[in-house]
Amino acid sequence: MNRWNYILVLGLFVVLSSCGKKDKERLIGKWQCDQVWFEFFPNNTYNGGTSILTEIKGFSYSLDEKDHSLNLYTKEDNNTHYLSYKFKGNDTLILSNKLNTALHEITYIRKSTQP
Repeated sequence: MNRWNYILVLGLFVVLSSCGKKDKERLIGKWQCDQVWFEFFPNNTYNGGTSILTEIKGFSYSLDEKDHSLNLYTKEDNNTHYLSYKFKGNDTLILSNKLNTALHEITYIRKSTQP
């Protein structure tokens, strides 16, 4: 195998190995920023709270991987949280409000994953 073929095969391996889990799979688990936390489940529901309190339980969420949108629904019809998300590595989730023109990102750290 000549040098260029070796480089091409190595490059292809790097690209294919970086294609890991889908964002929906990466989101599953518990994420925390200071005292605020969210826990996302495979059935498209989430819990959330502050410190040891669970203030939100069993509400729906939707995730659009192409648009990097995460919508968190609540019990109030007019109170949906429209967020942009991005992952930094496997342990960091960065959220920002999609409806706010000023970019204010909040960083959440993974605390656990769901089996």
